[in-house]
Order: sequence, then structure tokens, then C-alpha cells
Amino acid sequence: MDSATPLILTIHSLCSWGDVGLKAMACCLHNHWVPIPSAILNAPRNHPMSVSAGCDLSGLFSSVMQLPETRNRRLILHIGFLPDVTALKTLCAQVETYRARFESIVVDPVCGDLGRAYQPQPLIQLYPELLEIADIHLPNATELLLISGMSSIEVAFEGWIARFPNARVIVTGVENGDQIGLQVRDKETRSSIWHERAPGHRSGTGDWFSAAFLREHFIDGKSFQCAARLAAHATAQWITQPSS
Repeated sequence: MDSATPLILTIHSLCSWGDVGLKAMACCLHNHWVPIPSAILNAPRNHPMSVSAGCDLSGLFSSVMQLPETRNRRLILHIGFLPDVTALKTLCAQVETYRARFESIVVDPVCGDLGRAYQPQPLIQLYPELLEIADIHLPNATELLLISGMSSIEVAFEGWIARFPNARVIVTGVENGDQIGLQVRDKETRSSIWHERAPGHRSGTGDWFSAAFLREHFIDGKSFQCAARLAAHATAQWITQPSS
């Protein structure tokens, strides 16, 4: 592995069934990442029979940071699913401790989809504490509304930018008639990326987008806007493929 290529540390769920969490990351990041499971699930959190088992997230995270393989490497921290308030608070403290080690911190505030929350309200209310220390935010449209407390995507997006003025933001799953796409804010540049909506819905779409974006931007060196566009295209293609 080229030591000049960033190593991506991903904190996310390990799910027995479905193409979500760490399994989605493995498909895109190959040997450029280190998985840190935040919880073990039998099925995605939005599944009616989803059951989770906790992991020692604090111990795993700190021990990974001590590995020889993570020393003298460019490190990117990507944070996805967190199981509860305790995990979020503990992680915030640890990230502050190791902040200087990370070239960039990316947070996907996994808490809802399709207009509803599947994480408890106390956790949703605390997400801004983690978002404050992140450089890149990857909420979907539902998460944007849940965390902002707004009912309009446009108003919520403006409020998000005002609240986190230094963050680069990609909002996924934004609807526009028969199209679906992204709202992107990169410093002073804003854009929208649209594509035709694929029929049906597939769990893990946000994770697949995140993985593709991380690969395009940090591993392949594409610009923020270009990486978002390429990741959106890859995700649209993935949605039409059979589930594993």
C-alpha cells in the first residue's frame, strides 16, 4: 500500500444482512481503509426486526490509533452509524484527543430515511456536537430535516450552512419531481446534481454513496464537486443491481 495514499478509518455498523454499513465500505475502499465496528446488527436499523449488539467502540478506536500501521500515515476519519448517546459522547471526546492526526473528518449522521427517524431523539439532538468537529457532512434529506428541526429542505439547508459555516456539505436523497439527487456546498460554491429516480428503494444507498465519494475524493484525488458527481452516478448504477 502506498504510504502517500490516505488510510480511511471508518466507524460504522457491521450488519449480518444487507449491503449496508461496513459491508458497503468494503466494496469500494478495498485495502485503503480500516473498519471499526460501532455495533453489530442482524439487519439494517430501519428493518422492523433489527436487533443490535454493542461493541467496545472506545477501546477499538483507541487501539486502532496505536497500531503501527496507522502511524506516519495520512488518516481520514469517517463516522457513520452510532448506536446510542453514550457512543456519540465518547467518540466526540476521543476525536478531540486525536484531532491532529486526521487530515479530514467526515460525518454521515445516520439517524433516518424516507421521512422518518430510526434512531432515538436524544441521539439525533446530540449530533450537532459531532458535526461541529467534522470537515465534511453527508446527511440525507431526512437527516437534514431531523437534525435541523425544519420541515423544508431549502430552509434546512440554509440553516445548516449558517450553523456549520466551515463545513463542506452533501445532502443526498433530495427529491425534484421525477428526479432525485444531491445538494452540494463546497466552501463558497453550491450546486445540485440530479438523475432519474430508479424504481423502488434499496437499503444502504447512503452508505454506498459515502464509500464511493470517499474513494473518489480521498483515494483518487478528485475535486469535491467531481467526487460527488461520480459517487452519485455510481450509486444510481448500484441501485439497479440485484441485492446480495
